[in-house]
Amino acid sequence: MERTRRPTPHSMLLVLLLLTDLGYITLHVLYRLDPTRSLSRYQIDMDNGLAEHYQYLKWAWLLVLTALAVILHRTLRLVGWVVLFLAMVATDALRLHERFGHRIARAQVLPSNGVLSAQELGELGLVALVGLPLGLGLLAGLWRAPRAIKAFTGDLLVLLGALFTVGVLLDAVGSVLPAASKASHVTQVLEDGGEMMVASVMVAFVFGWVCTGGRLRLLSRQGWWAARSGAGEQAVG
Repeated sequence: MERTRRPTPHSMLLVLLLLTDLGYITLHVLYRLDPTRSLSRYQIDMDNGLAEHYQYLKWAWLLVLTALAVILHRTLRLVGWVVLFLAMVATDALRLHERFGHRIARAQVLPSNGVLSAQELGELGLVALVGLPLGLGLLAGLWRAPRAIKAFTGDLLVLLGALFTVGVLLDAVGSVLPAASKASHVTQVLEDGGEMMVASVMVAFVFGWVCTGGRLRLLSRQGWWAARSGAGEQAVG
């Protein structure tokens, strides 16, 4: 007789989040195919749209989850992640990066380089200005840190790298394509949809890491998808 194997809470959360992402992406594609544009509120690239606010909610969840990790593990080594997600919530909700980029473009401090506009270069500058000290703080927190903390930080850095790759590289590709072309629309869906899905993986991963007491690893397939029932549960033969 073998003990039952059941889906982990974080794997179920991941499935729900990704299905929601795919729902938004599908509605966005239907909007593009519908000549009446009746589904405009479901555009994933629309400012202050439903999909964008859904992304803000994910950053807020990550803020709360990393704060819980600090409290439950009684360590200040994870405070950098709390500050990072707080900055992401504030930057996205208040559109600080876009405002900063617009001011840089108006001041003509940075010239367009043929691939990125002056505003986009300004937005990247703000990301670097905020992200560099936060990144250094995160690395400093790894000094003599427990293995679980180091693994958690490494896994989240991989996901942040994926988020940066999707958001920046695909945005750069889309900026050189004709605005109304099919290739531009496809690139936009890949960029915004990719960012949504990476953010969902981040939420599910941090949730699972907190729930498992720091034992979950990003690339641990067994730890993600299944858990054995407790000793007190009835076995199924």
